[in-house]
Amino acid sequence: MKTLWIFILGTLISAPLFAQQEAPDQDIKSFLEEIESSDVSKRLDYIDPNCKINYVLVRLNGNIGTQTYTYDDLVKRAEYNRINNLSFKTSIKSVNTHTAADASICEYTREFEIFKGEEKIAENTQVITAVLKKVNDDWKIVQMNISELEQNKEKGTCLCEVYGGPQDEYIVKAIIPAGDHYETQMDNYTLSGNDGDKVIKTAKGKYLLRNNEVFMMENEKAVKSLGNATKDEEAFLLILKQQYSQQCSNILRRQ
Repeated sequence: MKTLWIFILGTLISAPLFAQQEAPDQDIKSFLEEIESSDVSKRLDYIDPNCKINYVLVRLNGNIGTQTYTYDDLVKRAEYNRINNLSFKTSIKSVNTHTAADASICEYTREFEIFKGEEKIAENTQVITAVLKKVNDDWKIVQMNISELEQNKEKGTCLCEVYGGPQDEYIVKAIIPAGDHYETQMDNYTLSGNDGDKVIKTAKGKYLLRNNEVFMMENEKAVKSLGNATKDEEAFLLILKQQYSQQCSNILRRQ
């Protein structure tokens, strides 16, 4: 669930935010669409440093989770997104505004997609209420409330557990997302050969660990490199990531 919080917090940085506005009755929807194309690094300028973001997630099982984020959380998340090559595409719908003097309440829905590099890894819709306050002739977000219904998760972070067996046999367990739940997949990995050239046999195929590099095998030959691994367990993670590439954006080993 931590990963889901990370993704949702990331949308606060990448989604369109309110900025300077000549008059309170300006078309907010058009303005948001204009801001959406601005540089992500500049969007924090439109949030008051004392802003609080209240987030509510209604999960598919009916449970409700809540979290409150601060401006400092958004700054950290912007850096996290940059390091992990996360980006976001958004669209705004059903915008309503209520303005009085130098304050405004905006209600709207936000549809967003999350990408890691070029690959889309999540999408969802949020219902948002944002409170704006004019500070030194500039509009700033001073409060934001976000409500979201959890969507089926077809791809996300997977977990791996490795259990040693007799000699060079291992039981490898993978926990992968499958819509509204996670599934557990078990496999028996058998190693043969020596430290310079190991063959790893799994239920879904054979792999070669040669000089700290893992290869897929076809017709008993190495055909494609999966990456580098100095330990057997590291090789297993690379194999799982290849076998479950449609479900796993990342694989973590549970110690």
